[in-house]
Amino acid sequence: DLIKIKKILDKYSSSNIYFTIGIGFNFKRKIISETIDKNFKGKFKWKSIISNNSIISNDVKIGKGTIIMPGVVINKGVKIGKHCIVNTSSSIDHDNMISNFVSIAPGVNTSGNVQIGEASHIGINSAIKQNITIGKNVLIGAMTYVNKNCVRNSIVYGVPMQIIGKRHISDDYL
Repeated sequence: DLIKIKKILDKYSSSNIYFTIGIGFNFKRKIISETIDKNFKGKFKWKSIISNNSIISNDVKIGKGTIIMPGVVINKGVKIGKHCIVNTSSSIDHDNMISNFVSIAPGVNTSGNVQIGEASHIGINSAIKQNITIGKNVLIGAMTYVNKNCVRNSIVYGVPMQIIGKRHISDDYL
């Protein structure tokens, strides 16, 4: 509710308060952040939360509001967008490009040069082969081996992956 948010912001407007959205559902995270950015320009300060128990190469770029959980390893040349979640014990290899509002579930492994489109979700214990592009709004099911590119708005699952459906913006996860 925007009125409640405004009251909170007015109360603490002179403080250095930072915010992170910890909601796992990508589209809700996106809608909330865009609504806040539009309606409260300059009042919200987004903060990334990065676990001290993660290993991140010095040249990795991490966008505002992103959460990196314990046990995550992120290698050289990776770029992660804003308001993403990289969950426990995931491994993101070199030169990956992870767009805004992406969720990476626990135990995911990506090879080098993987691109993941905005608001996509990579399911628990999935693996992505090198040089793969995953389009915008893709849902990768749990324990999937992604061995070819995924078109936007698709649902994929299996070993090796198969397209099993089409995803709409308001759809929940599997």
